[in-house]
Amino acid sequence: MTIELRGINKKYENKVVLDNITLTLREKFSTILGESGCGKTTLLKILAGLVTPDNGEIMLNKNKLFSKSEKVNLRPNQRNLAMVFQDFALWPHMTVFDNVAYSLKGNKEEKAAKVMDALRMVQLEEFAQRRPSELSGGQQQRVSLARALAPRPKVILFDEALSALDAVLREKMQTDIVQLISQTDSQAVFVTHDQHEAMSMSDQIIVMEKGRVSQIGTPKEIYEEPANHYVANFIGKINLLEKDVLIRPEFVHASKGDSKHLHRIFRVLRSQFTGNCYIIHGEVDGNPWLFYSETPFVPGEQCDVYFEEQQLIKIGGY
Repeated sequence: MTIELRGINKKYENKVVLDNITLTLREKFSTILGESGCGKTTLLKILAGLVTPDNGEIMLNKNKLFSKSEKVNLRPNQRNLAMVFQDFALWPHMTVFDNVAYSLKGNKEEKAAKVMDALRMVQLEEFAQRRPSELSGGQQQRVSLARALAPRPKVILFDEALSALDAVLREKMQTDIVQLISQTDSQAVFVTHDQHEAMSMSDQIIVMEKGRVSQIGTPKEIYEEPANHYVANFIGKINLLEKDVLIRPEFVHASKGDSKHLHRIFRVLRSQFTGNCYIIHGEVDGNPWLFYSETPFVPGEQCDVYFEEQQLIKIGGY
């Protein structure tokens, strides 16, 4: 499965929301990641056919979904895509069964089979006759997911789909969604502002900044080889060593290293307990730094911190 977006632009009045977006998505699970207002949701809605771009082309397996120059613009229900929304978007007066069946085609028996198959996949077949108000937030999101799965679309689009859930449930749903997508023939495009969500779920991450794509790569590539300072800061925590050289906190230690290790003088500002370790916040050469420790440090004290040269990250890979 290949999704191609070529030269996609979008303005609202005089504000540029998307600036010449060109992407090829082939991975099973792709995530568009960025801060609020970067254009990621607009891009997803353009792919779904809910928003019309000012120009460009969108292809799904060489089939044109949109082309400004050729005047092609398939309606959302013609694109073989499904969407899972942040607010679940369930009909409150309908049962779970009817919500999932709402957009399905075919005779009564065919639709019922597809509905129950989708509900089994999300483990809600026993809740088919309940209404959304009788379900928890997590169960409602599973109904929304079942509704997307039922027509067996080529692509399922997720728009901040887990942000309304509490932290524990969100983490469980991350695992469940990835497993469900792996069991289907569908490809997923997931939009989020949550870096941890993107890193844990994705085969491919597209980092967006102010309507443009800053970097595309695997989670490992994005983390270890950030293309610029924005990506480096947005994906994980950093300690800046020089203008374009940084080291991640997990590679910094207060225990003395050998002669091969580099070191700096670290001034402690505070210790933050996180449950399994302390985050030690401080400064090195006037720059904010942090590292992880099994024990707290006293604010105001100084210590040497050690790290290996091979763990340094050079912005843009120069």
